[in-house]
Amino acid sequence: MVYPLTRTMTEPSLPRYRRPGPAAGLLLTAAGAFGLAAGPTGPSLAQDSSKPTRIDRSGAEDPPGNRPTVRVEELGAPGAGSGGTLGDTSGGLGAGLWRGAALEEVVALIERLPAANRSPVLHALQRRLLLTVALAPAGKPQSDFLRARLKALIRMGAVRDTVELAARTRAAAASPYPAIRARFLAGDAKEACAAVAAVPGATAPFIEQARIACHILSGHAERAEIALRLLHEQGAPPPRRFEQTVMAVTAGKWLARPVEPLALTLSMLHSRKVGVKSANLKNLSTGALIALSDNPKIRWTMRVRALERALARGAPADRKLAALYAGVRASPQEIADARATRLRDFDPWARAHLYLAAAGAGDPPGRVHILAAWWRLALGAAMKGDEGAEMLAARLTVPFLADVSPSPAYQDQAAHIARAYFATGRTREAFAWYRFLKAAPFRNPADLHRITVPALLAAAATRETPETIKSWIGFKRWRNRDSAAVHLADLKALFDGLGRAEDIPRPWRSETAEERKAARKARPERDAALLEAAADGRRGLAVLRILTLVNGRSLRRVPRQILRDAVFGLRAVGLEREARQLAVESALARHL
Repeated sequence: MVYPLTRTMTEPSLPRYRRPGPAAGLLLTAAGAFGLAAGPTGPSLAQDSSKPTRIDRSGAEDPPGNRPTVRVEELGAPGAGSGGTLGDTSGGLGAGLWRGAALEEVVALIERLPAANRSPVLHALQRRLLLTVALAPAGKPQSDFLRARLKALIRMGAVRDTVELAARTRAAAASPYPAIRARFLAGDAKEACAAVAAVPGATAPFIEQARIACHILSGHAERAEIALRLLHEQGAPPPRRFEQTVMAVTAGKWLARPVEPLALTLSMLHSRKVGVKSANLKNLSTGALIALSDNPKIRWTMRVRALERALARGAPADRKLAALYAGVRASPQEIADARATRLRDFDPWARAHLYLAAAGAGDPPGRVHILAAWWRLALGAAMKGDEGAEMLAARLTVPFLADVSPSPAYQDQAAHIARAYFATGRTREAFAWYRFLKAAPFRNPADLHRITVPALLAAAATRETPETIKSWIGFKRWRNRDSAAVHLADLKALFDGLGRAEDIPRPWRSETAEERKAARKARPERDAALLEAAADGRRGLAVLRILTLVNGRSLRRVPRQILRDAVFGLRAVGLEREARQLAVESALARHL
């Protein structure tokens, strides 16, 4: 039986914001309580509501006795750019998301958003930011703001969201190209060609090429060839590679690699049942990777690698990838041997065999033993540089754990299970396994310490926190003093970002010589604009700054000062849950 994949990242429960009227509204905000709005409809995220915390532009917290100040600011009037698909009750970031932001600054930052976020929490946050129903930033023209949002969505592979946002905001007239590209990538040829036909008298190169693609999609290859000749006669021939693709597809020949424009090329290949012999997956966008994997004529290994890369970029490709794994034809012996896979053989075929072995396991203990082999291989691959291996394993294996609960039979796998749950945001289940392992009388100390820091970051401080940190530091120093200094510096940065620097016992708050040496290797400048936006409670600008600072890098390679400011910035604008999850993801990626 193949266990269906379930959603591993849940949308946070967000505070409700009072919707503004059709005219320009006034937003009453409080600089206290992390700079968020105060009052009946504004969230108060201070630890003590009677003593609000104020955060200054350096990222430091003022004494809790200070009173919050009140500020009145005018919001821009609602316009075409204010539309979205996510409201206050469906995962949106609030109607006042762009309070205090200028359109020119916001558009420039949106254009810098990464096409790939290796952090699932940042990927989800970027999507929510771009789809939120909120008053558009002040400035003109509003069409620039909407166009930037559509382009950013399609870059990150959210093709369905691009289509829905374009339809909801009626963006086709002002900015039709992103929605058309998204429809082609989504395989919706009929609607894509209808949108192309609706563009009046356009002679833009993309539209001309899209019309040629539509001829092929509708089964009129001869019209496509005539259109190509006409473009040559008019002195505006399409790119040579695109023309070669059209001719190859009409002749039913396979391509050496997919070529630009990919949205049109991949759609033509799929419709005419033509494949690609090879492709440089590193150069493909997330949306193109997913579209490439949809073509059954392309060899299985390339389709799986495309989806694994898309999933490593944070895209929700779990179900598609699981379906490809489940569709592999393997002999009973290959499936039985999956548990004995060596690290050097840990490739897509091995992962598919492990998936099939787990799906066919007759009982939960047998299934967990198979999954444990997958987790150990993923951890080994991560230590050797494959930074997405653990996250990939977690997102594919967590659905198999639905009927597995903490018990002595699973003690040896408890740390792996807890890490998988922490990686996918399932903190309730993760804590159940952490508490079980912590209470076990006979356990491997390394197992417990591999999940100690994620548990500390995901939970509020308790009386046991200082002793737990002391134990973790002692174990790290016993294993390797040099790496312990680096890990302790990372821990301090994450705790500081969460506003919990006091949770670290006093003897270890000051930096040692080893920690100072580790910190000097990469100490970036503080982003004053991020700290200012966070201190003022300007949620949209703060999140944009964080996303562009991290810039799609692996959390293992992001400088710890940037991680500290990113966690601080999310918490300061009321995204406490996202701040904690980002800290947990960072701890897992950095092997704390």
